[in-house]
Amino acid sequence: MLAPLLTALDSDQLLLILFFLGINLGSVIWICRHESRVKPDPHSKDRRST
Repeated sequence: MLAPLLTALDSDQLLLILFFLGINLGSVIWICRHESRVKPDPHSKDRRST
């Protein structure tokens, strides 16, 4: 499904996209690992379930 899209892009654009995707994935993984290490605050507004 991505094949025609990848072939339509230049190699430079593809490298840029992969670069930014890698940065975003890395930051998301790092944040998730950091969040799981820190105990959630029950009084935090972000984690309020009600």
